Amino acid sequence: MSLLLQTTARNTLLTARWMPSLSQIMMTPVSHTSKLTAALPPWRNVLLDVAIWFGKRTFQPSIVRKKRQTGFLVRQRTVGGRRVLQRRQAKGRMRLGGGI
Repeated sequence: MSLLLQTTARNTLLTARWMPSLSQIMMTPVSHTSKLTAALPPWRNVLLDVAIWFGKRTFQPSIVRKKRQTGFLVRQRTVGGRRVLQRRQAKGRMRLGGGI
């Protein structure tokens, strides 16, 4: 069985990764893992497991999004928002609406 070597260019760095051929995936016996992971080398299974545990983080900060959700004018639109501004003013906050 031969593995197909696929290269991808990322920035100016060439990275190589092993990709199983379609015949390997179809001929590999299926156990408790999927056909794709059964055809991969053992070290790739570990990398796939780690990738599942360390996915993309849920908090992706954006100043524009924060201003749109917690800005002064947004707080002024609702009764609850005006209460938030009053509490922050009573506490002596320098920035009443979510400023940076």
